[in-house]
Amino acid sequence: MQGARMQITRYLLALLLLSGPVLAATGPETAQLLNRRYQNTTAECPGANPAYFCSGVLVRGSDPALEFWKHGEVATQLGAEAFVYLRSDLGTRTLSSANGVVFSDSFTAIGLGKTLNVLCAYPFELALDDDRPDFGCGAVTSGRDSSSCAAQGVTDAESWLTHFHQQDLQTAKQCSLSSLAPAQFRASLLAHQGIDNEWSVRSMQVQLRNWDVSAPKQLPLQGLYYDMTQPAALLGAQRDQRAYFIATGDWLPIMRMDLMQGPDAVFGFDLKEQVYSGYEVAARLNARYADTAMACRGNTAAYNCNGVLIRTTDASPNFHAWNPSPGSIQRNGVSFSYLRADVHLPVLAWAKNEGLIMKELAAPTGYPLTLRCSFPFDGATFYRSDSCNGHSDAPQDSRPCDEQGISDVEEVITHFYAQASRYHGCSLNGNQAPFAVSVEARARLNATDQRVHNEVIIANWPQDIPAQLPLEAFFYVAASGRLNAQFFQWDYFNQTGHFLPIVRVASNASRSAYVFDYDPADQWLGADSPKSSSGNVQ
Repeated sequence: MQGARMQITRYLLALLLLSGPVLAATGPETAQLLNRRYQNTTAECPGANPAYFCSGVLVRGSDPALEFWKHGEVATQLGAEAFVYLRSDLGTRTLSSANGVVFSDSFTAIGLGKTLNVLCAYPFELALDDDRPDFGCGAVTSGRDSSSCAAQGVTDAESWLTHFHQQDLQTAKQCSLSSLAPAQFRASLLAHQGIDNEWSVRSMQVQLRNWDVSAPKQLPLQGLYYDMTQPAALLGAQRDQRAYFIATGDWLPIMRMDLMQGPDAVFGFDLKEQVYSGYEVAARLNARYADTAMACRGNTAAYNCNGVLIRTTDASPNFHAWNPSPGSIQRNGVSFSYLRADVHLPVLAWAKNEGLIMKELAAPTGYPLTLRCSFPFDGATFYRSDSCNGHSDAPQDSRPCDEQGISDVEEVITHFYAQASRYHGCSLNGNQAPFAVSVEARARLNATDQRVHNEVIIANWPQDIPAQLPLEAFFYVAASGRLNAQFFQWDYFNQTGHFLPIVRVASNASRSAYVFDYDPADQWLGADSPKSSSGNVQ
């Protein structure tokens, strides 16, 4: 006994020394830890402790009506919550809940000074009545052990299976095995696998003593999960992630979970699925906005690595915001504006309050985009049959700059102010030097003309390929655009299954500079359309 105590003491000391890195584990590191525990099929843990002390993964499904750390009515009555225990030697392949929370193992919890009290184990998941005694474990005598099997002469897998068959395989009539005795907890795992494949794919269940719901930071949490095989499960995990952040100021990582994968790949992590990933997106946008270099690597055009390509558009259930409009298709050009610290742009196109933002065009993507031309001032491309060619009211004088021998800033400005209309300017092609001229010419416009947006034309792309486009974010400017941006986000998730953040495009008092802000509260994480809740999406 003394040797066992020394062994567990050494184990816990090691955990305490490692507790800092565990707390600071990144998302990918957390996924690796969970996969290692999932693969660990030990019969018992150091110090003669049951297997859940160091192996397997404890998960609990979330109730959409509650913050995930709060107890429902049945759990409150029982004094315990039902968890699923996952391990690679169990045949469990589906869970009843699409998303939920992941608890640490017992040794990790002890090392972090947190409590994890497993009370008993059921080989198969069951719905417990709120009057089942002793935390739902069903013990008929009081004592430290809440399990009910031993009192009925059931102490191993064979006797448990015999008893279960005597109950006509009714899960509600299972007896619970001990969570204190390593051999009995091991028996619950063996019994789970002891009937046939139809039974072994089900979940097993353990009861955990309730915790103080007013102190969620004290829970031995390792992350959140969503079942990749269940539709919209990610949204539920994101709601839990945001709720925990609001309550504690801390972010829990969301883990992908697919029990059909190999034992080393059941859990995974994707930064883009985290609600907090929007902060990084906003930081990238602000960095590109501040970068005023006129050329990118390889002397390519600036839009390949800096500035922000932004497009205003409407929200409607009749079309997807990222699809080219019929007019854009006809003219082979989708209109954007180019925002940068040295490009004065006090008002976005048509003074709209919402739209989408593309990544820098050199970013890897499924469908690369091509910038065809740019205008320092609104090009009125609705009146140009090919977007970059001449305006229908002045087809010769407004044809592309290079066709007129116009190539530097002075020539562009002279030509622009010589026209009868500001909308008769010539377009500059998408190569590095002409695009740089367009940016510089914008700065040379007078103050009145700088109140009108610039325009860049990107060649059409096919309809309905949102996941292949280099979309970076949806945005809104004024509060009235927030709901429309949320509609874009909801629509994008429903079409792709992916999360794309919403950022707010804020300007200073003089509207001479922009900043991109991210707020988790702006994100629409509901399964239903925001239009259904408000009814005022245009």
